[in-house]
Amino acid sequence: MSGRLITITEFCSHYQLDSGFVNALSDYELIHITRVDEQQFIAEDELYLIEKYTRLHQDLNINVEGIEAVSNLLDKIKSLQREIENLQTRLRLHD
Repeated sequence: MSGRLITITEFCSHYQLDSGFVNALSDYELIHITRVDEQQFIAEDELYLIEKYTRLHQDLNINVEGIEAVSNLLDKIKSLQREIENLQTRLRLHD
């Protein structure tokens, strides 16, 4: 993790979210929260993920358990796509 840290308060204020949602994402290990003294932060390089999860939550009314399931399925799809690409490359080598 690198880059700037953003307070959860700042992020939640910007997106009009309850901090409990962000903490729930952390509880499900979908994001990482950094704690410094009494404040909680998220890394700037995780903003894309948190914004994606926020859109799923706000736009589609998906709860954190559903977001976790969607995230796992998307990860599996990416893994299968990489495997297909590797197999296609190996097949081309044998032609």
